[in-house]
Amino acid sequence: MIRLRVISLAVLVLLAVGQGNTSCANFVLELDSDQFGTSNVFSDVDDFRFLVGVDEPLTTGVYDNPALNFVVLRVSGDLSPGVPSGFPSFGLSRSIGGAEFYDQGSSFRFEIAANADLSDGVTLDELVGTSSFFEINAREVNTGRYHPPLLQLNSDGTGRIQNSNNMGGVNPATGRVVDADFGDEYITDLSFSPANTLLIPAGADSLGDFNGDGNWDCVDVDMLVQALNSPNPDPMFDISLNGTVTPFDLFGANVGWLAAAGRNNPDLTGGNPFLPGDGNLDGVVDASDFNIWNENKFTSAPAWCSGDHNADGQVDASDFNLWNENKFTSSADTASVVPEPSGMGLLLIAGLGCFLKTRRKIVG
Repeated sequence: MIRLRVISLAVLVLLAVGQGNTSCANFVLELDSDQFGTSNVFSDVDDFRFLVGVDEPLTTGVYDNPALNFVVLRVSGDLSPGVPSGFPSFGLSRSIGGAEFYDQGSSFRFEIAANADLSDGVTLDELVGTSSFFEINAREVNTGRYHPPLLQLNSDGTGRIQNSNNMGGVNPATGRVVDADFGDEYITDLSFSPANTLLIPAGADSLGDFNGDGNWDCVDVDMLVQALNSPNPDPMFDISLNGTVTPFDLFGANVGWLAAAGRNNPDLTGGNPFLPGDGNLDGVVDASDFNIWNENKFTSAPAWCSGDHNADGQVDASDFNLWNENKFTSSADTASVVPEPSGMGLLLIAGLGCFLKTRRKIVG
């Protein structure tokens, strides 16, 4: 089945069984090119993926530039000769907060029908619209980037991904002012079955469940830490979509493993991220976690659940310091942003946290 996945960030709370009422506090939309049939019209889009954190309740009705926690996107492909950028290929990856997404000129819209049954998920034929019933326009103004995408899905099972009309700003690679209209760089037509394409499953976040067993536990996080210490990590561990496997895939706000695992273990964490130092992933940094570190100290053990809490492949004093910084605290009592391990050199993406909430109408 072609699937367009939107994942709940909180425990599913139904107000009435079988009713199309509000079901959760907020949700994440995830979609990628593997879910669609593709036909290249101009240039060749070979891969795309979107991850959008919506900071509004999942319910029926219109989502017109809703409040967003974050937007992560990736699109890549080969370009035809003569495109405005002059490049033979492209690969764009962005991880930004909701405020920045709208401030740069982007927009996002879809509408869930009043009779949609949210208790068992929502398929694309339960959206409202006679033509384009889902649109995310990652347009950028004055940034100097040629390739931010416009994705449109239609009620007849067709759709399109193409470059948006990105205007202004000097591209650093060419030194030219960007003036790219819709489709000047790439156009790919999409196909899908609305009735068989799940938009909102009655399930949980798929990010970070690397072995696919429905649990976010030591097996998964240890796989990620091992990948971070591998010279050629599997791209499956790039859950932040930045094109490479980095510590941000473990510690990143909202899209890092600790955040994804926390929201999928709400009984332990209250939906907040697991904390550095929580070696047994029980939601509390305490003596049992110290014992794990103590049993493995001064060994080469690229495994979170063996005490390697900064994911550098060693269980040493730096990992003890992380435990010490968070000792006797719990995920349930903390904010939703994971504390950054000192000295890690992680890329902090401004505005990615849930505290950046915005709702603005885009004119034009």
